[in-house]
Amino acid sequence: MHLRRHKRRAGMGLLVAAVTLLVAVTPSIALAARAPALRSAAKSTINLEQINLTSLPGVWDDQGALQAYFSYVNAHGGVGGHKINMTECYAGSLIVSTPNAATNCAQQAVSNHVLALVGSFNLFDSNVLPIVSPAHIADFGNFPLSQIDNMSKDSYPLLTGSALFASGVGTMLVQEGHCKTVGTIAVSGTPTETEVVNAVNSGTKYAGGKVVSPVLVSATETDFAPAVATLESEGATCIADELGTTGGVALATAVSQSGEHVIIGSTGPAYSPAAISALGPLANGILLDQTAQELAQVTDAGYHTPAEKLFYQIMQQYDPGNIPLGNSEWPCYESAVASVIVLKYMVAHGMSLTPANFEKAIPKVNLVTGFFAPVNFASAPPVKSLPRDHAVSVNYLKVENDTIVPITHRNYNAALALVKYPNG
Repeated sequence: MHLRRHKRRAGMGLLVAAVTLLVAVTPSIALAARAPALRSAAKSTINLEQINLTSLPGVWDDQGALQAYFSYVNAHGGVGGHKINMTECYAGSLIVSTPNAATNCAQQAVSNHVLALVGSFNLFDSNVLPIVSPAHIADFGNFPLSQIDNMSKDSYPLLTGSALFASGVGTMLVQEGHCKTVGTIAVSGTPTETEVVNAVNSGTKYAGGKVVSPVLVSATETDFAPAVATLESEGATCIADELGTTGGVALATAVSQSGEHVIIGSTGPAYSPAAISALGPLANGILLDQTAQELAQVTDAGYHTPAEKLFYQIMQQYDPGNIPLGNSEWPCYESAVASVIVLKYMVAHGMSLTPANFEKAIPKVNLVTGFFAPVNFASAPPVKSLPRDHAVSVNYLKVENDTIVPITHRNYNAALALVKYPNG
């Protein structure tokens, strides 16, 4: 028995020696044997795309904040070791953009097998979503600029949509402007023309005010004096400006020249700092609403929350030239933060990094970013006609001493009016 054990040990020793000799004389074979293990340990890259508009120095560079946050995440180990690769694709500029360019960007996203679109800003999601939807590519954190953003199952806007903004304007004019009668001026022929007019009417009625017939103008109109005169003749003491991001200066000028005391209400983006500066004292008293922010903050002064402090630090390190743009960069930055929340959930729960799984993970998390009101796609949306709009809170603001300031630090639920008065 002892002898047999000795023979087995001797045989094992010879085997170990042979393997050692083989490794010593043929190191390449040993490396080849280890290669699969090394490859399996490597983490795959997470590919994302943003469909955006090219930068306009000093005014617009939303992709800068998004890229800055992903650079920060990658510098700190990525998401569970997975680095993020963000591709920018442009549908044009703030001045000129085209549906063909947006279509090309959507086709690129499908061809590149991106995990999701993140923080996209363009006017042509009606071209984008039909292309990416069959591949289950989420349009996540997109700006809800078109009707399909509020309807498509692959659209996940984190910001307030146009109907909710308009509802908030109507309510705000009555509650804060003490208006008895509200009239809307809007651009004719746009996809959201009827939607925003009805929403202003809903908000006005919800707050106890009356409405008059809206005045519709062409997209190229620059003289709003006739429109203002019509609304005033119908008894409007307040005007809801639904002209979009253009026309505010001309409208406010026409109102001041009418000689009547009429209050204008609109959304925050419609009256940029440049527009307020151009109007000077004429801007004071204009009421605005915006997507609900932490503490209704409208400038970066003070860095009130930990999230805002981190935003400033990251921008200072990765995109310092665009810190002066302030809040204009927050929506895309927020979409980047929210997408990482979803990605971390996927990695933590062993979900393979596929577009379909990204969409499955979105309702599993509460998208609290520290900038805008939390959004949770697991809940039913409050307005049935807007099945993708979960961000329904707005802040009320006003122009005072040539600066936008909060009226209060409350969040107002703009959906309540649309639920009570769904048809305006």
